[in-house]
Amino acid sequence: MESLDKIIKYISIVIVPVGILLFINQMGVKDNNITSAVINTVAALIGMIPDGLVLLTSTVLAVSVIRLGKYNVLVQELYCIETLARTDVLCLDKTGTITEGIMEVKDIIKEASTDDINTVMSDMCYLLDDISPTMEALRKYYEKNKSKIKNKKEWKISPFSSETKYSSIKKDNVMYHLGAPDFIMKEKCPKEYDKYSKEHRTLLLAKEKNGQNEIMALFLLQDKIRKEAKSTLEYFKKENVDIKIISGDNPITVSQIGKRVGLDNYDKYVDLSKINSDKELKEALINNTIFGRVKPEEKRKIVIMLKKLGHTVAMTGDGVNDVLALKEADCSIAMINGSDAARNVSQIVLMDSNFDSMPKVVLEGRRTINNIQRSASLFLTKTIYTSLMVIFLLFFHFMYPFRPIELTLMNFVTIGAPALVLALEPNNDRVKGGFLVNVVANALPTALAVFISLVAIIIVGNTYHFTPDEMSTMAVLVTTIIMLIYQAKLCIPFNAIRTAMYTVMCLMFSIAIVFFRDFFMMTLLSVKALIAFIIILTVGILLWFFFNKILNKNKEKLDDFSCIRIISLNENFLSFSDIAYFNDAKYLIVNVPIDSNTDFSILDELDSVKEMYLFVGDDDRMAVKQQVEAMQLPYTVNIT
Repeated sequence: MESLDKIIKYISIVIVPVGILLFINQMGVKDNNITSAVINTVAALIGMIPDGLVLLTSTVLAVSVIRLGKYNVLVQELYCIETLARTDVLCLDKTGTITEGIMEVKDIIKEASTDDINTVMSDMCYLLDDISPTMEALRKYYEKNKSKIKNKKEWKISPFSSETKYSSIKKDNVMYHLGAPDFIMKEKCPKEYDKYSKEHRTLLLAKEKNGQNEIMALFLLQDKIRKEAKSTLEYFKKENVDIKIISGDNPITVSQIGKRVGLDNYDKYVDLSKINSDKELKEALINNTIFGRVKPEEKRKIVIMLKKLGHTVAMTGDGVNDVLALKEADCSIAMINGSDAARNVSQIVLMDSNFDSMPKVVLEGRRTINNIQRSASLFLTKTIYTSLMVIFLLFFHFMYPFRPIELTLMNFVTIGAPALVLALEPNNDRVKGGFLVNVVANALPTALAVFISLVAIIIVGNTYHFTPDEMSTMAVLVTTIIMLIYQAKLCIPFNAIRTAMYTVMCLMFSIAIVFFRDFFMMTLLSVKALIAFIIILTVGILLWFFFNKILNKNKEKLDDFSCIRIISLNENFLSFSDIAYFNDAKYLIVNVPIDSNTDFSILDELDSVKEMYLFVGDDDRMAVKQQVEAMQLPYTVNIT
């Protein structure tokens, strides 16, 4: 919706000076008085303003919020609906999103006596304030074993930390640890424990004495998969939305969760604790789906890096550790049973914590954005042809052809009522391209056809001395008919609602010009004016078809144009993995600071690219041209 704000902003800036200049221009028109100049200026300025567009947009978004409410989805920011509709990467926190977040102890691998384990675990459950699902599962398991601790002050307590990945309690010279096996035992962690991580979340209980850790038990826990998770992930797969699962757990465990829900590339996982640079993180994001051992700050870095790679990122989470990532994401989604912090920073809250609501939110976003784009093109058509007319009149002393009362009729029949109907219809098409580009591209053919027709009316009318009323009537008829033809195009395929709406608009216009001609200040045309009208209308319609043919011819290029801005080859910013990642782009823009170390060979790995634009300095242009031509790349390379 930023595009709409920009349109309104720029119009607001130019409308005053343009209005003054146009008023001066109209005062210079022959037979025009100050009253006519004011009326003509007001009519032109009204035409430049996409009046009703902001109201329509707000109405459509409000209706979307109401509809989503029926699915138990709370929208806390209106504009996030558009963002989610454009999302191409969805980052998921495992616990509470894919899984229910209800852990259960499945088994215990005991390395010490049962009594010792029971005693230590009872004490830890009593001393630790951790309310995580994992700790709650352990408390439930050991609820029959009551701790015999009478004085908590005798113990030194170290709560769970994202840094250490374990909790500790200490008394005298003895300390007990509970947490991730590989973090507690490090390289001394038994290799056979890895097999348990494939199916379970593992927690190690260890006793530390004199700096040495001794394993007491390995707890095997399991979380329930949400029944709707598999179907939801399948939906996003069909929609070409890339899934990234981010978790603080062991990546092997998270990978198996991905396997259970049918996630593609579940076996491509990485331990983020072993990633030491932004370059490594970037490579990991490009090549992997599962990310384990992720700290809260690292979740945020993942989201930032994905955005730098040109993606629109949605993030789901339910815990305090997800807050930083949720705030950074383009669209943030939280579960109602998550933490207060996660819900407060999220734009969307799933009130029933049902992951199955996500496709409904996406579909609603698509309906909203696609319909607003379609309706906005009607408003922008008027704004464009009026702006072109104003520019034309600033250079030539002709009377503005429309009057405010005529604009009322035209705007209602061709824009206001149709835009409202079209904006509230179902529409599940995938959102493609930028909002402003789409709207302007759709509006431009009609606007140009109308503008040229109006100029023809003005020139022919002044040449053959048509009355101002005749020229105004011709302008209204030609503009409305061409706009109605465009409206018919937007209604294709016609359904009952669109057919009824279009029929009513045509009938209303016909009734207005037949029975209320005087009210709308229109007149009967002379034979000469009628002939000119028919010719100009025919040419205008033909121009409309011609301009639309050009648009359709370049439609694929407009839809596919995905500019990936890549900064500096010679700083190793671009690698083979980047190329693989950008292979779905049809057009690339690459900034190339040239030096002797620049390697262009990786550009040969691009499969789907149609054109590339290399931006290089003047001094390096010839050298780059020779290197690139020698490679004989299978796509067009433009050196700028």
